[in-house]
Amino acid sequence: SVYYDDLSLTAGFNTVECTEGEPSIEINKTVGTVPGVCATTDDIVVPAGGGGTDVYYCYDVMNTGTVTLTHHDLDDSELGTILNGFAFDLGPGASVDTVAAGLELSATITSNTTNVATWTAYISGTDITAFDTDTATVTVAPPTGVALSDFGAEVSTSLAPMWLAALLAVIVGFGLVIRRKM
Repeated sequence: SVYYDDLSLTAGFNTVECTEGEPSIEINKTVGTVPGVCATTDDIVVPAGGGGTDVYYCYDVMNTGTVTLTHHDLDDSELGTILNGFAFDLGPGASVDTVAAGLELSATITSNTTNVATWTAYISGTDITAFDTDTATVTVAPPTGVALSDFGAEVSTSLAPMWLAALLAVIVGFGLVIRRKM
């Protein structure tokens, strides 16, 4: 099917001029740690542990074509179906994002995650379709070590003095046992 978005008739002549419209979109998927806003990056690093980190995804789509697209599907490899037949007139040059549409899309991340989003925009009942994909990556930073203060006591995080003291106690104790037996 071919869609014509501009049809003009010239009076007095038997001429019909049609301009074919081109459906095209561009998606930008971002990820951040602040709810209710679209982050500015698609790649973040979060700390390990503590049951994971809540991250918030934003999907922004722009109509880069020449026809108004009236329905939208959005699928994410990790979050599943987000939009299915969502009715919204997206005119040429216009854009919309999921935060502005009132959606808060979050996940608790406990391991490295890269997910792929596919946005499909179309005119229902026709073959006019455009789609685009984008990814976002959340990297979980490896633990940097465990501070003993995490267990409720204020102690030094260096264990070398403790090992040295324990080794010295064993040597002295062993020496006393040997000396008694002599």
